[in-house]
Amino acid sequence: RSRTRLAAYQIWNEPNDDGNPHNLLLELDNSPSNYLAMLREADNAIDAIAPSRKIVNAATTAINQNYPETLEYNQALIAGGIDSVVDAYAIHYYGKNYLNVILEGGIADSLQSISKPIWVTESGERGANKQLAYVERTWTFLKSEIPSIQRFYYYQHTEASSASRGYGLKNLTPGNSVSDLYLYLIR
Repeated sequence: RSRTRLAAYQIWNEPNDDGNPHNLLLELDNSPSNYLAMLREADNAIDAIAPSRKIVNAATTAINQNYPETLEYNQALIAGGIDSVVDAYAIHYYGKNYLNVILEGGIADSLQSISKPIWVTESGERGANKQLAYVERTWTFLKSEIPSIQRFYYYQHTEASSASRGYGLKNLTPGNSVSDLYLYLIR
């Protein structure tokens, strides 16, 4: 019998995404302080029922996209004391714009002030035959520039969209059932 192990509670997803009506309703999209208040409330509630749990913040939309707005949202979370609430700090990273990582005052500099491990809770590349090269290049680069990255999570396991346009490691489209990264991982 297998036992599922819960690694952590991640509170919310992409609070700065103004395309999510819940973010607008809760006024999270333009207010890192509102998200921090929600995170603290969730931390208190979870602590009451599972005191030994780990808390991870909601990663914003990809930290390297919509630059510098997404980075500024993250910087406000850091300045607001998120480090005292979370056990790991989550980011999303997509694309190949590496310049925003290494710019002075950019992503790497901003994340160095966090004392907790960094978890990349979403990352990936579209296309079943592009995923392995993306992970080898991008994740290696990120780990070299941001040594506090402890974990990477690939987005996503299975999907039904076109294998050439989807992120899925496994694809429900006939003929292209698994990606090159999936094949590498199962070997």
